Amino acid sequence: MKRLILTVLYVFLCLGMQAATSFPFRHIGIRDGLPDNYVKNVFGLPDGRLGVRTTSLLSFYDGKNFINYPLWKAPVYGIDQESVIPLQYMDADGRIWLKEKGNLKIFDLDKGEFIQPDTLLAGWGVKEKISNVFIDSNLHAWLVTASQRVLLYDTKNHQLQTIGEDRHFLNGNGTLLAVESYGNVSWMLHESGLLRAYDRNQKKFIRQETFLQNRLKIDQQVVIRMLDSGDFWIVWNTGVIFYMNAIHDWKEIELPSPFGEITSCDVEKSGNAWVGTSSRGIFLIDKYNFSVFSADPFHSTLGGRGYTNVHSIYVDKKSGTVWAGLFNRGLAYYHSSMSNFTLYNKKNIVGDWGSDDVLCMLEADDSSIFLGTSAGLYRLSADRTSVSCPFKELSSGLFRTAYKDLKGRMWFGTYMDGLYCIDKGKISHYLFPVREGMDLNNIRTLTEDIEGNLWVSVNGGVGRFDIRSGKLDLLVDKYPELSRFKIANTMSFDASGRLVVGADNGIYFYDIKKDSLYIPGHAKGKDPFQVLAGEKYNCMLNDSRGLLWMGTQYGIKVLSPDRKIDVLGGRTWI
Repeated sequence: MKRLILTVLYVFLCLGMQAATSFPFRHIGIRDGLPDNYVKNVFGLPDGRLGVRTTSLLSFYDGKNFINYPLWKAPVYGIDQESVIPLQYMDADGRIWLKEKGNLKIFDLDKGEFIQPDTLLAGWGVKEKISNVFIDSNLHAWLVTASQRVLLYDTKNHQLQTIGEDRHFLNGNGTLLAVESYGNVSWMLHESGLLRAYDRNQKKFIRQETFLQNRLKIDQQVVIRMLDSGDFWIVWNTGVIFYMNAIHDWKEIELPSPFGEITSCDVEKSGNAWVGTSSRGIFLIDKYNFSVFSADPFHSTLGGRGYTNVHSIYVDKKSGTVWAGLFNRGLAYYHSSMSNFTLYNKKNIVGDWGSDDVLCMLEADDSSIFLGTSAGLYRLSADRTSVSCPFKELSSGLFRTAYKDLKGRMWFGTYMDGLYCIDKGKISHYLFPVREGMDLNNIRTLTEDIEGNLWVSVNGGVGRFDIRSGKLDLLVDKYPELSRFKIANTMSFDASGRLVVGADNGIYFYDIKKDSLYIPGHAKGKDPFQVLAGEKYNCMLNDSRGLLWMGTQYGIKVLSPDRKIDVLGGRTWI
């Protein structure tokens, strides 16, 4: 009986491992600047940028912008690459070798342009036509000639040599489909399926494996992904094998069917393999127990139906980020830290949600969360399962800032639609009069003093708001010298109760009780707060010790209750 239970549990666990797993991918498409949603390849560059190969462009992405180079302008070198799935390699001199069915193109990162492949090869001393090329992880270039010779060019030491003087090892076993190296040993996979290990120091073949014989075709794409241990993955259109180098043993992975064709593979630093397919999204294979997890990067980001055609997989070994190039659906990326966060957006939360461009948030008494967006005010339910528009009159407009006062009233500042207050379900709307050179209904930020007065920053200055009359009394009307501070991004109070206003171009202190103003950098004689003057202030924080933290464009300044200032770790006494 115990044996039966263990057997059932084992079967259940195996089925569970092959079930779809939730990997919270994020999506990058045309609306994010991607020039083309048909991504054929995605790969990393030495400087940390991402390389993206689409239908007609080679693009480089720095996390914000794409730089594009037309592929049709690149010089073409004809090769015998049969697979329709493109590949690319990076050599030691910063050149990207781009292989696609029947042609080779080379992009020089240092020059920022495509170069002539035949000119480069001639400079290496190559005197005959090349039919195919591979660059291994040691940055050696392996060249298969039209006469079925194999040449090795060491791009680090700039040396060319012939591998195997006897051409029979190609003629008898077929041309090369993949090459990869570990230390001084290079593994070559032939068209026949024969896998041979070549020792570059001894200049001879030292081992061969036959487990793939008669299983491969010349038009299939085959990649070998080497691990730090010397073990490696072999992936081709219809299968995946893990080879354990130390014990000369191999394990073929059983993938859930159907998956169409395998299109790509890359490995994590830990050795696990990410495998892209044409009709089943992505498989993640554990290298220790060979369990298989499936994920769909498009479905998890944009709610697409069915599985995604994944053309390319790239794993950034430094950050651990997994990138997927999708057929007609752009890019998707995943990092393990994303599993620590739940993504609430229009695609995975039910309900009426005009925009998921969230600009401010505020928790209500019932634990629901009000969401100020670029297209209205919405509420995320207390159980975090749905979004609704509680007030139809607030279903449009840009809600920029939110604040809950001491009486529990919720205030929302908008762009060009004034100020809204929600008090026990009742809405009040406050619009301010038009004034020349000011946009009083463009609300920037809100705060409250210890007396319960609401202070409002608008495009034009800061003022005290009288809820009874609906009037906004601007400080600039009493202190014209404040006219230079039109845009206040943040407000808070120091330990003495003064209102501290951080603007685009400086800071000032207003003593509410004494009705007095102090502007650093404008005092007569020695100015104790000169160090605070002239910078852009973005945010402020009052901590539990009474310190006021001020975030500026040049770092952080900290004001203590005894009026001492820390500036970027160096203390200035005043």
